[in-house]
Amino acid sequence: MPGDEEQRASLLLAAATVMRREGIAAATLARAAKEAGLRDRTARKLYADDDALRRAVMAERPGSEVATFIADAAQQPDRLPPLAVLVEAAHRLYAAPQQSWSGEDLEALVRARAAPELRDLAQERIAERTRNAAAVVAQSAADGALDPAVSEAALTHFTMALSAGLALMDPVATVRPSTGQWDALIARIGLALAPARLGEGQEYEVAAPWRLRVDIPDRPGALSQLVGALGAINVYSVEVRVDEGDGDRRAIYLALKAPPEVSPDVILAAATTVGSDGYITEGSPDDGRDVLARTLDGATAVVNHPEQAPQVAGALVGADAVEVIDATLGLDEQPNMLRLQWTTDQHVLLHRGWGPFTRTEALRASALLRLAAALARTTGREGPIGWLDEVREGPVWIRLARPADAQAVADMHERSSDRTRYQRYFSLREWRDLQLRRLAGGHRGATLVVIAGEGQIVGLGNVFPDPDADPEDPTAEIALLVEDAHQGRGIGRALLARMLELAPLMGFEHVVAHVLADNRAMRHLLDATGLTWRTRISEGVAEMRAELAPPSGELEFTATLPPTN
Repeated sequence: MPGDEEQRASLLLAAATVMRREGIAAATLARAAKEAGLRDRTARKLYADDDALRRAVMAERPGSEVATFIADAAQQPDRLPPLAVLVEAAHRLYAAPQQSWSGEDLEALVRARAAPELRDLAQERIAERTRNAAAVVAQSAADGALDPAVSEAALTHFTMALSAGLALMDPVATVRPSTGQWDALIARIGLALAPARLGEGQEYEVAAPWRLRVDIPDRPGALSQLVGALGAINVYSVEVRVDEGDGDRRAIYLALKAPPEVSPDVILAAATTVGSDGYITEGSPDDGRDVLARTLDGATAVVNHPEQAPQVAGALVGADAVEVIDATLGLDEQPNMLRLQWTTDQHVLLHRGWGPFTRTEALRASALLRLAAALARTTGREGPIGWLDEVREGPVWIRLARPADAQAVADMHERSSDRTRYQRYFSLREWRDLQLRRLAGGHRGATLVVIAGEGQIVGLGNVFPDPDADPEDPTAEIALLVEDAHQGRGIGRALLARMLELAPLMGFEHVVAHVLADNRAMRHLLDATGLTWRTRISEGVAEMRAELAPPSGELEFTATLPPTN
């Protein structure tokens, strides 16, 4: 015959089942006894009345993850900064409010006004959570992280109300902010409650390295606000780099060290109280070592082993993976992938899963590859890297484009007339919509630029795989643009010759050009190449196709090129 403890366990399990299925009020001694297969008399011997049974069931319920986290933080105040506790708890609660407040807890809260027995249950359940929250708030005050003017009791009450309110709203909320937006709001509230001076209280061990990238407003004081927000959760900035941003934003890269228990979500939340579009990933113990020393070490490695330049370039910008790939294979440049022209037949692809590359990072990686090429030429391991061609206005240089050319390419487009841009893109605005780095070489194939005079880019030529071609019939699509002030001087002819010289060396067997049917100058330029063109005109556009001769040998450059202005 089962003993009292076994019967008690059976009765509690049955009562919990009824409570979960039908609500707290339904969990009576009679219903639980029937569910458990016990006699009423046995049940009443174990518990004095229905309320005693309900209290026992609620007391047996496991605590929520968030409640346990806050309780642990209250008992170990030297483990986590108070603001980090607040943000982390709010993050977990927002992610799964129903796991933090069970249906029975919420029922007791909602019905407490009308049912005194449920009010007692709710008070008992909330009392322990309130004590833990109050302990964390008190630690915040002792730590110097809470403005003395803020009432600890009021902040504790606000925390409990926010927690329960989230759980109540969760099943019926139709509009929800993202988790990142929620975390940033909580972090901002926490910072607003802090005194003007932080960091004079409890010190925390910092060991975990992180790398953070975030955009901040391009205005005085924004960077110091960012560093201050991170300092509020005892995160140290061991390296800060300011990169170019878009419009009125600056991209900030930081190498950080944080207390081991501070999660990346909390760090990101603190950063986005000031900035936006934040990305974070694990750092390296090497972070924080002098940036110039690291860069020179990379350059030294390239001096000794120029073939390692792609890997060194990847390390310079924090790439996760590095590929050296045929110029016609792979994907065009993406936000999380840099595609850099290295040689005429090979590109370097740098991948980073944790956040997009900035324009400045593209310039750094490209500069490292150029350094490797310059060293190779200096030591006689590589010849010139472009062509010096004579045209009617004098010598012009033609070379592979690189990310640093993006602004010069944009300036060339601005100097060109609407007519010239329309003849190239069949639109007056498409060139603006293209990513300039792609326009200056971030796609499959090859991009060439023409440099005249003091280093100004005056022409652009693209050779890339025809997206509509049969894979068994490798076809290059070609397009070029020469700005108006330099047209009619032979630059287009010289550029086109170099493009057609490159195409077969990259494995293309045919070439196609799409030209406005009334663009006689371009059609004449193509006819003058000596290729046999098949022309098909549709809706005002001439599609001109020709077969390329097999490559006759290695590509021969004729000049070491000057820098571009």
